[in-house]
Amino acid sequence: MAFVIGKFDENKKEEGIWTQYGGSDFLIGYTGTKFTKTLNRLRKPHEKAIQRNTVDPDTLSGLYQRAIAETVLLDWKNVQDFEGADVPYSKEMAIEALKSDPDFFSFVTEFSTEITNFEKEAKEAKVKKS
Repeated sequence: MAFVIGKFDENKKEEGIWTQYGGSDFLIGYTGTKFTKTLNRLRKPHEKAIQRNTVDPDTLSGLYQRAIAETVLLDWKNVQDFEGADVPYSKEMAIEALKSDPDFFSFVTEFSTEITNFEKEAKEAKVKKS
């Protein structure tokens, strides 16, 4: 198969696509430029500690989780707390979900970096007969 230029849907990358995890639906965008800029902005106050390798690992994880919540994990449906009450989406609740469940954190991270999730819908090839 040949290399295809323009096969990724920029709208899907930015606006996200719905996927399922653990019986709930999640709107996840691509981990691209917006994520990188957000993470860099969040890391800036900690830059000296990062360069000296003295920053607390929990602080770095928190910055990464916040960047994901602000740019990648965009919405959800059918998410509940431990008592069974519905939890509406918010960035703060997204951070809490990412922080409290390492498997969910891994799922969101892996899904958002898998570029093939954001390909344009395949169109049937038109064959011209000469």
